[in-house]
Order: sequence, then structure tokens, then C-alpha cells
Amino acid sequence: RARARRVLDSVAGVLVLCPQHYEKEYWMEGVKKALSFTRPFFANRNTPEMGKVGVIGHSHLDTAWLWTVNETVRKAARTFSTVTALLEEYPHFKFMQSSALHAAWLKQYYPAVFADLKKYIAEGRYELNGAVWVECDCNITSGETMIRSFIKGQRFTQENFGKLSDTFWLPDTFGYHANIPQIMRGCGVKYFVTNKVNVNEINHPVHESFLWRGIDGSEVLAHIPVSGGHADVRDVLFTAGASMADKDATDKHLLCFGYGDGGGGPTWGMAEETLRLPGIAGIPEVKMQTVSEFLQTLEAEDRPYLPVIDDEIYFEFHRGTLTQNHNVKRKNRKAELALRDAEYFSMLARVPLGGRYNDVLENILLNQFHDILPGTCIESVYRIYNREMDDNISWLGSEAARCAAALTAPEENAVGVFNTLSFARSDVITLEGACAVQGYPCQTYRDLRGRTRTAVGGVAVPGFGAVTLQTGAPAAAPAPFVYDEAAGVIETPFAVITLAKEGGFASFVEKAGGRELKKPGGLPLNTFLTAEDCPEKWDNWNIDSDTFDRLAPAMGLVSRALVSVGPVELRLREVHKLPGGSALRQDIVFYADSPRVDFETEIDWRSPHMLLKTGFDLDLRAREARSEIQYGHVLRPTHQSTSFDIAKFEVCNHKWTDISEQNFGVSLLNDCKYGVSFIDCNLTLSLHRGGTYPDGSGDRGLHECTYSLLPHEGGFSADAVVKPAYMLNVPHRVLPGRAAQQRPFLTISAPNVLCEAVKPAEDGENLALRLYACECAAAETEIEFDFPVKAAYAADMLETRRPPLPIKNNALKLNFKAFEIKTLLIER
Repeated sequence: RARARRVLDSVAGVLVLCPQHYEKEYWMEGVKKALSFTRPFFANRNTPEMGKVGVIGHSHLDTAWLWTVNETVRKAARTFSTVTALLEEYPHFKFMQSSALHAAWLKQYYPAVFADLKKYIAEGRYELNGAVWVECDCNITSGETMIRSFIKGQRFTQENFGKLSDTFWLPDTFGYHANIPQIMRGCGVKYFVTNKVNVNEINHPVHESFLWRGIDGSEVLAHIPVSGGHADVRDVLFTAGASMADKDATDKHLLCFGYGDGGGGPTWGMAEETLRLPGIAGIPEVKMQTVSEFLQTLEAEDRPYLPVIDDEIYFEFHRGTLTQNHNVKRKNRKAELALRDAEYFSMLARVPLGGRYNDVLENILLNQFHDILPGTCIESVYRIYNREMDDNISWLGSEAARCAAALTAPEENAVGVFNTLSFARSDVITLEGACAVQGYPCQTYRDLRGRTRTAVGGVAVPGFGAVTLQTGAPAAAPAPFVYDEAAGVIETPFAVITLAKEGGFASFVEKAGGRELKKPGGLPLNTFLTAEDCPEKWDNWNIDSDTFDRLAPAMGLVSRALVSVGPVELRLREVHKLPGGSALRQDIVFYADSPRVDFETEIDWRSPHMLLKTGFDLDLRAREARSEIQYGHVLRPTHQSTSFDIAKFEVCNHKWTDISEQNFGVSLLNDCKYGVSFIDCNLTLSLHRGGTYPDGSGDRGLHECTYSLLPHEGGFSADAVVKPAYMLNVPHRVLPGRAAQQRPFLTISAPNVLCEAVKPAEDGENLALRLYACECAAAETEIEFDFPVKAAYAADMLETRRPPLPIKNNALKLNFKAFEIKTLLIER
């Protein structure tokens, strides 16, 4: 440093500082003298013993955030045209771009910039990597739509540049679920990079380079770089020094330089810095290289020494994004399921989906970007989001009905009931209007919105099958419920429940084993908990731990009334006032043929900076809770024994969280909620919060959701927990007329193997199936088809064809490892 200062002092003494005022011949004399001082200094080389730093130009470009998607199209053009100019001027310069969508925009709107991009990609200096269509959210996005993002991203890269991405690049996503390694490997990706966890709230990453092992045992090489700064001496020293917690595993680290979030990328000054770095003594060895080149070197030289992390990569910050902006979460869940059903009926009926299919899919993927889906964009982004997603859901629903209509035959007084799940179900079927079904118990009621509905019980529908119901006289059946309003006691076939005067259940005694669900001294089950929610920073992003310290019962029960009781269900309606002027109405539904209790909920939200949870303080002893993630589940602590446990005071679940002992357990299911906590087996689900920056609406308005309490005899299993959660989320599809196709489309013999997707194959000719083992258990299963199968192939998730599978009697046998995902291509 002292030598560098002396050189700079000498340069300052001879250099003309305002050359624009002088003739070139005059100021060039100063330049020549300055170079005589600097050249000897830059004749020195780096010091490899201090470490090795790979440097690469990059610009993080949010697809939407404090601006709309349309503005990002222009930002992409400005950013990447600047980059191609730098590439032209500096032959040593290299740059990495993620998000295939951004390149697709250039191809569509700025073909000249795209042509330059292709030229430099061919030279190996412009790296289009990242693997996915957009840098997606990894908490809320479903496993299947995440795979579709990989498919779209990889196919675009292959078709336009003749190669596949090898790196999943997510510098700014708010958490990374534990099944990402399996999905990556299935999509031809072996490296994972994020730097977001560098800003963890409590625990700094223990390792910067490691092998990340997923729930099925798949492994990928992961690296946490330094990103977003310059490529100067200070950042290089920081990268190889203070930022590296684990120098035993490797001496290599990646530094990504360039302005980001709103694009911009590297500047000419940064490019000049990278010219000088290799000739400076006293700093680590610096090499300009692509991300792929850096990771390939890391893998080749240091893989045997890298530690293994067998867990999710939990981001200790931005926990509020699991709940912020209810409509975004709900519409995303509904769109994912609508896509699933539309594809299923299209394949079942052999009726192609309409021409908007690809556009709708791409729009759903775009709206899973890691600021849109978490609820951290400006309000104008969400005005567009709501319009687009409403249109997507409507179109997919109409396409599903159009395709399914080909599976029905006209018949008066008949309805076809289709089960789009891969397993049999006999839960309640809901019909619109008042009607009766021959041979089955029926019950008519009005729901929270005043709509007349008929609940039909006792109908068994096979997996991927259908039944026809005839309207007429229903089966005579008594109501199996006793409601003592004065005492506040409800008896169902499965439990005896005592209602608390302030709301919730003061007692819930399960009949089969006599278990009391509520913890002694605990709050009533389904207590609404509220607290002022004013995070220290990042309003729409964060829930701070002290908010949980302030949670208290809302104590706002206004009324409670019996809405309907009959042979199918007992429906109790409660109205609650909440702090800040919000209100909540809820139908609590007890069933005659299931221990599940549904809470159909309508929230009129008017409370900025308020967190609303519902709490179930359970009398269970379990050190861990299970929560569903994409294509599987994870175990997380119910205690706070270490700083890593303490950090997980709010975590992500998809359709369910379960707390189980060996022979008994309780699950909390939901149809659109993601934030959950369960410290000391106090299971609380986040229902709403009212952050106001950058979206100033505070999530005001009328919102609906359903969650369910499900006690179950025996420990956790697919039958006890996973399948009921699917049934809550995927209602029967009911169409007028007789169901012409009633036999199961296909049957799966193993109870823990589920078929998540029945879709058009990417080759446009075949049928693709995605199946997975939903328990941490291996399974041998037989898949039997109800249609002639010409050939079947095992494939990766990109649907690259592999050798054929043996078919015998129109069936094939498969072996699954724990949590394994399989993709099959079927020729009919």
C-alpha cells in the first residue's frame, strides 16, 4: 500500500488534471511521465498463497421491483448494450447474465443487441447462465412450476446458443428449499450460487464452498460469492479475507462486480480495474473467468475437501415475505393447481389446450420472480399481477372444463364428478345450488358469501377416475352431531369439543384415544393472535423476532351461530373484531366422515403494520415438526437450543405442517398460506400482515382462505397427512351430464407414490408424467394404465428420452428412493 501511495503521489505531480483545456501534445507528456512511474509497479505479480479470486462482470436485474416489468425490458436493453460495448473495447473482459427471459426480451425487442450477445457467447466471453426462465422465488413456488422454469430456461439457451446452463444462479432470493439439489440435477444443472445468505440476521454462513445435499441424497456444488461491488484491491482483499469463514476447504472465491438491482452492470472504470489487478503484488491471485470456469476449477481441484450441508439453506431474514400480500400467494397457488388440472384433462381427453397455453405458462413463471411473488414490489406491479393472474386462472379453468366436456355425455339429472388426484378419495363433494343426490347423504347451506351450496357425503371416487351422480331423493341419514349451545359443547363422531367464550376451542378431546389436543394452561385452539408489526427495516420483507414476543390474543369474538347441521357436516359461524379496524368471519366445519376441522375464513383487512396469526398450542412432545416443501418435506426443530434453531422462528410450509409423536399427531393444513411457526409445539399459522413499503396498500381489502386442523391416529404418513392436504387444495371437478370416462386413467399401487403432473410432453407428441415418493421411504410400485401404451421411457426433468422401460400387461414396475422424483414419457 505504501509503495502504491508513493507511485500515485508521483503521478499526481506530473499528470494534467483537466486535459480538455490543453492540446493533446501538452497533456500527453504528463501521461508518458506517469506511465514511467506506474509500469514498474504493475510489473509485480499477485501472491497466490493469499488465495485465488475469480472475477466476473455481472448485473443483478430485478424483473420487477420498484418498477414494472415493462421498464425492466428497457433496463435490460440499456444494461446489456453497455456490456457488449465493454466486451468490444476490452478483449480480456467477461460478463455473466442470468434469466433466459431477459435474453428473450432482447431477441424480441432489440435484435441488434441480441446479435452482439450471441457473438460474444460464441467467443466464450459473454456467459448466459442461471438455468431458469427468471430468478424465481424458492419458498412459495411449487416444485412443478420450478421445474417448468428450468425447462423454459434450458430450452431457450439450448435452442439459441447450443448449450445448457450448468449453474442455478440466485443472488437475491429469500431462501432455498431442501429439494433444490434434486430438481437441479434432474434439469442438467450441477452448480448452485447465491450470495443472499451473506446478510443473514444471526448466523454468518459457516462455509462459502460446499456440497449441498438434498432430501433425496442428490448433491450439487454450491458457492457463496461476493457480489455487487467493484473489482478493486479493497474488494479482492475482502473477498479472499474477511468474507471467507472456511479457508480449510478451498482457497478460491468468486467476486462478481457491477451495479445491480436496477441493472447497469460494470462500468468502464471497473473494466480498467480488472486490467490492473493481475499485476499488483500483495493481493491474492486474480483471474477474470466465467462463473462456469470458476466452478469447474473449484470442483476439479477441491471437491474432496468440501464439507457437506444436508439441509435447506434457510435465509435468516425477510420472513415476512411468506405472508405479505395475500392475493399474490393465493392466486399463485390457484394458478398452479389450475394449470395442473387443465393439463390433466387435456391429456385424459386427448384434446389439445388452446393457443394461449404457452403464454399463460410463461406469465405464471414470470410472476414467480423473487420480488413479485414475495410481495415486495410497488403497488402498480400488483395491479398488473392481479389482472394477469385472474385472466390466467380463468383461462385455465375454462380450458379444463372444455377438455373435460369431451369426457361427459349429455344426461338429464346427472352430474359427473372427476377426481384429478392420483389416489382415491371419499371426502365431501360440494355442488353449486340446492339439490339432492340419489343414495348419498346431502345437506344444503349458505356459505360466507351467501352462496347456496350442497354438501354430498360418502361418495368414493377412484384416483384419476370419475363417478356419475343422479339427482333425486338422497339417502336418509341422521345428523351424527350433538351441539349443546348453552354449554358450548360439540360432539362429533371423532371428538368432543368445548368452545371457549372468547373464541376458539377450550378443549378438543379426540375420541379414539382420549387425547386432549390443547396443552394444559395453553390458549384455546384457533386463538387469533395479533401484534404490531413494525420491522426495524425492509417493511414488506421482514418480521422481527420481537413481534412474536408481543403476540397476544385478539379477544374480539362478536357472535357465534349455528349455520347448518345435518348428516354431512356441522357448520358454526363466528365473527371477530381485530385491532386496527379489521374484521374476520369464519365458518368452522366439522365432518361426519373425517376428523378434519375446516376453518373457512374471510378477512376484511384494514390494519397496516399488524401481524395476524392463528394458534394451536398442542399437548404433544416432539422435538421436530414436518413441513411440506416442493416434492417432499423437511424436519425442523420445535425448540431453540442453538442460534440456528433460534433463527427459524418463522419458516415456510406449503400445504401442511405436522407435529407427531410415535402413535399420534396433529396437522395444520392450508389452501394458500406459507408462513408458520411451531416453537414448543405451539403451532401458529400466519394469516395476514400489513406492511406498507414499497406497496403502500397495506394489503387492505377482503380476502379469503381455508385452513384445517387434522388430528390423526398413528404417526406421520402419506395417508394421514399428505393426501388430506391435497384434497383440501384440489376439489372435485363437477360437470353436468354422465361421466363417460369413469375408470382410473392410471393406478399407482404404492400409497406413498403420488403423480403430481400429467402434462403434454415437451416434444409435443407424447404424454409426460411426474411422480414422487412423498415420504422419507423407498417404495416399489406398479403403474397400470387404462389406455394402450406403445412405449414408456424414463427421462430427466427436461424430458430427454432415455432407454425404454419394460411394459407388461399395460403396466410397468418402478422403484423409488426416499423423496425421489421420476419423469416418465409415455407413447400412446
